[in-house]
Amino acid sequence: PGIPGIPGIPGSQDPSAMAEPQRAKIRVTGVVKRSSVPAAEAWSPAHRGSTASATAVASAARVVNAQVNPQASPAKALNQSQPISEHSSSTSVATREPSPVTGEKATQEVRKRPISAQSRVVVCNLSKENKESKDAPVLQELKDKEKLKSENERLKMELSKALSPKEKKMLLAEKTNLLQVLQIEKDCLEKRCVALEKQLIVDAKIYEERLQKERDQRKQLEAEKELLNTRCQTLEKQLARRESEARKVGWADGQSLAVAVPENRPHTGNSMNSGLVSASNFSFESAASHASFIYCSSANSLRSVAEWVFPLQNRILPPEKTYDRQLLAPSDPRRQWLEEYINGSLMSHRKTYESEEWCSPPQIEIIRVSEVFNPTVNNAFYQQLSQMSEVWGSERMPVPELHRAIPIRTAWDQSRMNEVLLFHGCKWDSLFGILREGFDPRLGGVNTGAAFGIGCYFTTVASKADAYTERWDEWEGRPNCEIPSELRCLLVARVALGEVFEMFEADSSLRRPPVGPNEVRCDSVLGVPRQRGGVVDYDEFVIYKQAQAAPQFIVDYKHTECCTCRSCMADSP
Repeated sequence: PGIPGIPGIPGSQDPSAMAEPQRAKIRVTGVVKRSSVPAAEAWSPAHRGSTASATAVASAARVVNAQVNPQASPAKALNQSQPISEHSSSTSVATREPSPVTGEKATQEVRKRPISAQSRVVVCNLSKENKESKDAPVLQELKDKEKLKSENERLKMELSKALSPKEKKMLLAEKTNLLQVLQIEKDCLEKRCVALEKQLIVDAKIYEERLQKERDQRKQLEAEKELLNTRCQTLEKQLARRESEARKVGWADGQSLAVAVPENRPHTGNSMNSGLVSASNFSFESAASHASFIYCSSANSLRSVAEWVFPLQNRILPPEKTYDRQLLAPSDPRRQWLEEYINGSLMSHRKTYESEEWCSPPQIEIIRVSEVFNPTVNNAFYQQLSQMSEVWGSERMPVPELHRAIPIRTAWDQSRMNEVLLFHGCKWDSLFGILREGFDPRLGGVNTGAAFGIGCYFTTVASKADAYTERWDEWEGRPNCEIPSELRCLLVARVALGEVFEMFEADSSLRRPPVGPNEVRCDSVLGVPRQRGGVVDYDEFVIYKQAQAAPQFIVDYKHTECCTCRSCMADSP
């Protein structure tokens, strides 16, 4: 059938003369052009979209578009058919009608169609310049291969012409020898590698054995460490338990105690000469008399029990506290020793100064004993003791009045400087100042008189120090707290007397000790009692340096109701 509306084409009809236009039954499946290009290169990028195929597809598209849109004028349809030049780059769109075939055959026909119905076909035209630009790398690669091939042939020809047969044989022989040498080296390297692998296996085994031995030794050491730690903990617990218990040295509560003393120990006038000492309910009055009956075999080591029973201890205190105190248990040997020291030194005193009437010794009840810790004062005492030891270089001889005192020792590597525990009595307001700052010689004798100058006074007689104390209710500046009104306080100080100068006459102008017979200034002064020609009833030891004494114990006590001492007689109505 003809295509309506296109003049010049046989069978076309006038659209105005047609009552109802009839659709064309044409189906475009593609354009096939016979070409001389091989089949493998037929669809390469260089041959796709050639000018002839693009022109044919575009023409077919225009024909189909005119059939689909019959209302368009023939002129317009003809104007749309523009030739595609070889150098043009354009895109045409073709719309195709589906096949009028129906049924099963139509389904098969649809499957054979390469392009679905009513789909747009885009035809691209490649210009000559684009084609040449895409083919340029391929052509250049082919030219380079040809050039390399010709160059290789030329080199082969020159090499064959340059070498003679004899030289070729020599080169082949050298090549053969070189290959043999390389093979030998290769075999040697392989053997060496095998030997190294074997040695590595042996070394690894040895290393594993050593490592296992070290592990076993480490486990053994750890086990031994655990045992030692357990042993140390056990010993520490035993030591703590023993320290917490009373050191029953030289006496026992209601039981007899036997102490073995070496027969070759150094003998002194105050020591016991028997090799075995037996005591029942034994008490110590002093460490220099019958109380000090335990000695060691060396004269340079421990001389009496008191030297290790009364050490100078320190502890770390918080910044807000300058001193601390700790109660001594009733079973503590230091408390028992101090109680015996106090009770054994309670003496009778004159009712008034220069009076010939004497009162009975005071009867007291010790309530508690506390140890004082003041690191600042204790460190100053230790430094002063070291300085005195450097000055004298040897031990200082004790005076007879020290036989009642408890001799102590602070520095075991230094000479003994007549260190003893002495009593000091004072008022309550002075007591707390001494605990905080230590003894101040500048204030000594201000309120009670100073027969031997301005200094700190100490004594071995507890009742003499008791005369300078006061009851709690007598203190006008006492704080409001629950403390018994009859309570009194006595200080036990650690004093380093060093070289003692004996004064048989009072001298209130002293501000430091006099010079001794060896033209060296002494460290302290002793007011000799009347028994030896002095001017006081009982001994008075005076120091003029603050660091020579440190408060070590506080004894809280009170007088009993039946006490008739000088203080109690003065307070009675």
